[in-house]
Amino acid sequence: MSYLKVYIHAVWSVKYRDALLTPEMNPALVDSIHGLLIARGHKPIATNSERDHVHTLFRFSCREDIGDTMQAIKGGSSKVLNEMFFPHQSPFRWQGGYGAFSVCPTHVKGKAQYVRDQQIIHARR
Repeated sequence: MSYLKVYIHAVWSVKYRDALLTPEMNPALVDSIHGLLIARGHKPIATNSERDHVHTLFRFSCREDIGDTMQAIKGGSSKVLNEMFFPHQSPFRWQGGYGAFSVCPTHVKGKAQYVRDQQIIHARR
């Protein structure tokens, strides 16, 4: 029997880094990302957005390629945002790429707090 414990901190941006994400959108965005992760067998830990990008931390199930996971998360969350917040405008889109970084299990708690504190961190910059 195999035992894998892989944590991923993923970050991606709004197309052209446009500041389109509002605080009102964050709950729907978090719910959609967490739902998509769970549906694919992953365990969401923390997700948060800033005006032009998103951070998510999750335990990766290793049942699929990280690229497939990210494509599903980005595609599904943009669909939710378009349906809820951009129904009569040009479609909301994410940039093509993403960053995905492994996180040591002993650092998961601190990284989760970093993700939750995005508004505080960006207010300081």
